[in-house]
Amino acid sequence: MKEEKNVSVFPCCISYPEGVIFQGDVTCVTCTGVLGDIGIYRGHTPFVSELRPGEVMVDLIGDERLKWEISVEVQALVEVLPDNVRVVLDRHIDKKN
Repeated sequence: MKEEKNVSVFPCCISYPEGVIFQGDVTCVTCTGVLGDIGIYRGHTPFVSELRPGEVMVDLIGDERLKWEISVEVQALVEVLPDNVRVVLDRHIDKKN
């Protein structure tokens, strides 16, 4: 974990069995879990959740946001630890923007 310009950043990895879709430092990860939308920041309480269809959004330093769409055909999990986040998919998905 590192801090840049008073913004807390942490590593995030979005992967599937054949490779990595995204890996880098982020300020926030937003996704749709079983019980609703989840906003994840550095230091979040650890948990694991199945993801439902919807957007996975990754906020980078400098107000840049990357988005991916999880469709009903994709199975996905999010693992949140205090110092990193991993989104694991069963197949590749394309970035929306």
